[in-house]
Amino acid sequence: MKAITTFVTSAYGLSVVLSLFIGLTGGHESPFIGLAYLSMFLPATSVLIVTFAMNEPARVRWNHFPLRYLPLALFLIPGVLHAAMLPAMAAIQGGLRWQDWLRPQPDGLYHTPAARGWGTVTIEGLVGHIAVNALAGLVVVSFLAFFKEVGWRAWLLPRLANGMEFPARGSGHCDHWALWHVPFELAGILHIDGVPQ
Repeated sequence: MKAITTFVTSAYGLSVVLSLFIGLTGGHESPFIGLAYLSMFLPATSVLIVTFAMNEPARVRWNHFPLRYLPLALFLIPGVLHAAMLPAMAAIQGGLRWQDWLRPQPDGLYHTPAARGWGTVTIEGLVGHIAVNALAGLVVVSFLAFFKEVGWRAWLLPRLANGMEFPARGSGHCDHWALWHVPFELAGILHIDGVPQ
């Protein structure tokens, strides 16, 4: 129990420190917002803290990772979310609110924002850029999420499972995981342009 308490305290403490720094320097407009990516490494860092501070072996059983479920893990949730939310948003808002640059202009081309660096493209070019961005995003997010899940799922969840029934362990894990994100939300780290918070 002491190792779990140390892990949770460390994970929360690190998230609060990072969030305070980003929040006090401008939130989502902070010149240091790039440091927000460090948040994904904090749970794995907390595992290292417990391992070294308490001589607690990490005991992450990598040989039990079922690779056949990897595509399902990567695509199921985003697929279900989009399948459910896009029609819901269309129904609620009377259609989807596309950015203007996602609509063809009178010349039949798509004039993308200068910040994207795509220039003026055809529909094929637009779809190609979006596909490359989606694939790159999937790779980057999966890499970063790996370190987050080392802490929450590979280290904490098995320890919570000892001596608890599934609903209790799942609930305990979900509660910690969800609450850990609160400082990031309050600091503006999870800000998405155009999405009200």
